[in-house]
Amino acid sequence: GVESSGAGLCLPAWMRSRFYTEPGMPIPDNDPNGSTVELQAFGLATVAMDTRLTLLVSHPRISDLRVTLQGGEGTEAVIFAGEREGTELWLDDAVVRGLPGDESVNVPWRLKVVDTKGGAVGTIYRFGLEITSRWD
Repeated sequence: GVESSGAGLCLPAWMRSRFYTEPGMPIPDNDPNGSTVELQAFGLATVAMDTRLTLLVSHPRISDLRVTLQGGEGTEAVIFAGEREGTELWLDDAVVRGLPGDESVNVPWRLKVVDTKGGAVGTIYRFGLEITSRWD
């Protein structure tokens, strides 16, 4: 899950970085494989301490969507599971919960969006992460 508030930490600037992409990637209709967008994190310490997500997805019924984020070594956190209605899923600097703090950080991170019902397609417009790291 995600949370939209939290306190910051004082760390050297190189231990925190932002990574983002604007893929304009279609989300296939009623396909369990969905769409996966990858971001390569680099230049940080060894493990993630805090992960914040920025996401913009458009779909006629966002309640049809399931969104997950796969971190360092394959652990997956559910970001959204159709909890609300609307046509846009917009998260800005949302704290990601559910990822352990002891997995590698300088790896590809994967956002997966699955349309769980038929009848409409959507698009992933923006996917960004701000990762704060620490030495393990």
